[in-house]
Amino acid sequence: MLGWAPQGVVAARGADLRVAPLTISAEPAGAPESLGPGTPPPAPLPPGAITSDGRYLVELRGLGVLLHRTGGRGAPTLLWPEGWAEREGAPSDPAVSPSGRRIAVLRGGRVLLLERESGATP
Repeated sequence: MLGWAPQGVVAARGADLRVAPLTISAEPAGAPESLGPGTPPPAPLPPGAITSDGRYLVELRGLGVLLHRTGGRGAPTLLWPEGWAEREGAPSDPAVSPSGRRIAVLRGGRVLLLERESGATP
């Protein structure tokens, strides 16, 4: 789940973005709607896990960070920087740059900067 928007819950499964409309009582208010390629996510979503234009989405996994390009455009990119497995603490609080090239992740009390092409910079 990426967050709440006036239209409902915004969720992602891989690169597929969906909005599930809910009533004020959190009851289903219709069928979930898949957002097509190039469709920006509903606002307001918390910043970080998805770019404002909806092109890139970050998913934290124990073995690394998955960067998805939404709209079914290719396989996700796995970022698994050197020393990732040895770091303490679970990864959290991802933030992806608008270009999708850089991702910041909090892990073990430190911010790690990951780059799509080159791995990690401590």
